Amino acid sequence: MRKILLLIAFGLFLNCGFSQIVKTLEFKGKISVNYLGDTALFYFRNDSLVVKQKSGVVGAVGVKGATGVKGATGATGATGATGATGGVAPLNLTLDSISCRENIKFPFNYTTSTFTVDSIFIIQTRTGVSTPDLYVTLKYGTDIEAAGTELMAATEITSYSSIVKIASFTSAIVPKGDMIWLVFPTITTKPRTFYLKVYGH
Repeated sequence: MRKILLLIAFGLFLNCGFSQIVKTLEFKGKISVNYLGDTALFYFRNDSLVVKQKSGVVGAVGVKGATGVKGATGATGATGATGATGGVAPLNLTLDSISCRENIKFPFNYTTSTFTVDSIFIIQTRTGVSTPDLYVTLKYGTDIEAAGTELMAATEITSYSSIVKIASFTSAIVPKGDMIWLVFPTITTKPRTFYLKVYGH
């Protein structure tokens, strides 16, 4: 009976397209058939016919699909904090001996924003052995022909070997759109060279 079932199963196996039999092993309860490079196994288990087919050759890897659509751009992050405002470059004025004259206005800056004076430095050199002796004042305003607002009161400067620092002012805040100028109210002895530097913010 088992042989008949095996023959029937084997016949069905052949009729299903597996016609190229390469090798048949000796039947001892099981029969193994190679076909087209694959193998089918026929055997009985508990009087039931079992047809077991081994896996075929793994097929080639399929073609890679197209790349998906790019997602939308994310929202822009918040703007970072504003950094501290940088310092203002110092204001400078240099005059020689000929230029140093009494009550002449020497404009040296125009403010494009409010300017607060922090300190003023003055350096003089002397001619020969003569010690420079003069008074200096600073003023500001929109009209240089007017009297202007006093920034620094008239101060006597006689030093020629060291820097003179001035940190006390009549009105240190210069409004936007004003000019700043220097005046020598009194000159007793002219310096060879006069240097002025104003620091502020």
